[in-house]
Amino acid sequence: MNDDVSIKVKIVDRIYPLRVPVAEEQYVRQAAMHIDQRLKDMKDQYGIQENKDLLAMVALELATDNAKHKAGNWIEDNGLTEKIEHIDGLIAAIIG
Repeated sequence: MNDDVSIKVKIVDRIYPLRVPVAEEQYVRQAAMHIDQRLKDMKDQYGIQENKDLLAMVALELATDNAKHKAGNWIEDNGLTEKIEHIDGLIAAIIG
């Protein structure tokens, strides 16, 4: 039994047909949407018009993020530090 599914993703107004494992379909779709959004953001931010240049810049950005993540330097806080400090303060007050 083959657990692959055929999907189509759109990046820079081009459609790419892919076969991916069913378990990875959601991640592939999210990744394609993320890439496409970063391309649009960079185009707006830097005024780059050439798609090859945009793709190179996004690839570099994503590779840098991946390298940071692998090195253990990836921290996505989302307010977590403040919550931990608050809890730490509560515990310290209880303990004395």
